[in-house]
Amino acid sequence: MKRKSVLLAGCSVIAAAFAGFVLLTSNSVANGDLALAELKVKKMTCGSCVATITEALQQLDGVADVDVSVTSGRSKVSFDPAKVDSAQIAAAVSASGYPANLVRELSASQYRTLQAEEAQLAEIYVAKIGSQFLARDDFNQAVEQRMLTAGLQQRPATPSQVLAQTWQSLKQQILLLDAAEQNQVVVQDGEVELRIKQLRQQKPDFDTQILAQYGSSERFFQQTKAEMIIQRNIEEHVLSGIKEPRQRQARFNQWFQDLIGQSPVEIYDVGLKRAASKTGGGGCGSGGGGCCG
Repeated sequence: MKRKSVLLAGCSVIAAAFAGFVLLTSNSVANGDLALAELKVKKMTCGSCVATITEALQQLDGVADVDVSVTSGRSKVSFDPAKVDSAQIAAAVSASGYPANLVRELSASQYRTLQAEEAQLAEIYVAKIGSQFLARDDFNQAVEQRMLTAGLQQRPATPSQVLAQTWQSLKQQILLLDAAEQNQVVVQDGEVELRIKQLRQQKPDFDTQILAQYGSSERFFQQTKAEMIIQRNIEEHVLSGIKEPRQRQARFNQWFQDLIGQSPVEIYDVGLKRAASKTGGGGCGSGGGGCCG
C-alpha cells in the first residue's frame, strides 16, 4: 500500500546547510502577472554555481524569483512575460557558463492555477518528494525532536543546522524508501524486533538513549524498520553481485544520483522554499562553468 505521509527522522546520507530557522506555518504567495519557466541546467556542481546563475538572471528586467537546484540540475524562474521571455532567460543562464534548455513554460494563468493548488497542499504538507507527501505536522515534530536531541549534546547544533539536517534526512530517506517500495521490498516486524534485541544487548543504557534521541520506542522501531528496508533494497536491487568495495561505492553513488535526478521535489511551504534557495555547497570559487571541476 502506497504511503502518502511519511514520518522519519534519521538516515543521514548527505548533509547540507540552510540559512535561517523556521517552524513552518501555512502560507502562500501569488502574483497573477507572473509566468514560470523551468530549465534544465548543465555543469552545476556547488553553491557558487547557483550564485552565478542567480546573479545573471537578476540582471534581466522582469525576472522575479529564481529557484536553482544543483542536485536535480533544474531551475525554476518566475518572470513578467511583458518584460522578458523564457528564451532570454535560458540564454542568460547559458551565457553565465551553464548550458540551459527550456523544459516547460507556464503562462500566467497556468502559474496561478499551480500556485493555488500548492497553497491548498501547503495547509497540510510542506513538500512532495518523489511520489510521497511530507506532512507539516510530521516535519515540525521531527524538527522539535532533533532540537531536543541537539540540546542534550555537548556542542549542540544551531537551529538553522537542525532544520537543514531534518529536511535533508527526511528527503533522502523518503526517496530511498520510495525506491524500495517500487521493488516491493518487505521487512517483517519480527526481523526488526530481532535487530533491536541485538542492539539492546550491545548497549547497557540502550533504552535511555533511544528515549532521548527518538522520543519513544515506537519511533525507533519505525526508524529501524525503514533503514532495514532501505538496506535490503540496496543490497538486492542495486549492489547485487558486486563484491569489490570501490565498485560497490561507485555503483551506489551513480544509482543514488540517478534516483535524485529522476525524483522531483516540490516544496509547498514558502518559508522552507526560501531557506532551500539559500542553500549552498560552500566555496569552490566564483567563476561559471563547473566551478568545482
